[in-house]
Amino acid sequence: MCHYTHFSTEERELSRVLKAQGFSIRVIARMLNRSPSSVSREFRRNCYANGEYAAHHADKLYRKRRKNCGRKPKLKEGPARDYVLEKMSLRWSPEQIAGRSKLDNEPFGISFPTIYRAIDSGVLPPQLKKIMRFKWQHKKCKGEDKRGKIPDTTPISKRPAGAENRTRFGHWESDTVLGMRKTGCFGTHVERKSGYLIAFRIDDRQDNAFNTATIKAFSSVPDKLKKSFTVDNGKEFAEHKELTDATGMKFYFCDPYSPWQRGTNENTNGLLRQFFPKGTFFANIFHDDLQHIVDLINNRPRKRLGFRTPLEVLYKFFVDFVALDLTIYHIKCKSHRRSILFFYGFFACSQANLLKSMHK
Repeated sequence: MCHYTHFSTEERELSRVLKAQGFSIRVIARMLNRSPSSVSREFRRNCYANGEYAAHHADKLYRKRRKNCGRKPKLKEGPARDYVLEKMSLRWSPEQIAGRSKLDNEPFGISFPTIYRAIDSGVLPPQLKKIMRFKWQHKKCKGEDKRGKIPDTTPISKRPAGAENRTRFGHWESDTVLGMRKTGCFGTHVERKSGYLIAFRIDDRQDNAFNTATIKAFSSVPDKLKKSFTVDNGKEFAEHKELTDATGMKFYFCDPYSPWQRGTNENTNGLLRQFFPKGTFFANIFHDDLQHIVDLINNRPRKRLGFRTPLEVLYKFFVDFVALDLTIYHIKCKSHRRSILFFYGFFACSQANLLKSMHK
């Protein structure tokens, strides 16, 4: 199969000489081993206004046209670029950005491979690579668990079906995220169905510190969202009975060295690590600093939620549950009134904090 090639400078010069000597287009084409239509097109495109043909002038016109050939990068400029840069600054992944743009009915169509290519090719700032997440390979630990046994544990195999298949709200996965040694850690709780995150900073991983902070964090959470915790075998959960008595939530323990059994929490901890890498000095991180990051994560769209955010999903559940238009004065039940105040206030506060951070 013969593929078309553009005229070279030598071919153009030979064409000029032959044309000046009065040879026909067919003869010139035969001598150049080209089709007559190619030679005719070359003369038609690249002649002067008076009909004369010059090789240097033809080359100049050819290079000018080549600059305008091909598809223009979609993210080089315009609203699509502004949208992607805005969401990338919030630590959204390319797939989340593409999915959410469709959900929001944005006028431009964009796919996540396009965003990746734009970053790799330099159309988008290469600095964006530094804030993107990377996949880590988890090393499997062989051998039995030698960390000691937590008494009176209930295995994850006995967890109710509503928690296992994510059909019910109120089942949480919990863990801790460590900072630099002796600078404290974060306690994290992630609701399995919505992916909603509650996090707090504590000075150490002792069970009493974790329990106290968890009881305080869940004191304002409605009872409908307090069903169970799924945890690993860390010693911060040794006094799980105390938490069960205080919150009414049952504990289910994963098998040793099986972090995938609480993958929602592991993934969300990875989102936190984008802002607080390993080795971060946690002692200087205050509640407002952490809450700002939690707001960003809870307002980040998720693929498994149809690119809705955890806050939107949980808020919709709450509104559907109480079956009203958020007018608290029409509610007689005090527990429902507290629920509305908690969620409506938190939803508004979270959105306000997010907008404020975007305009800094």
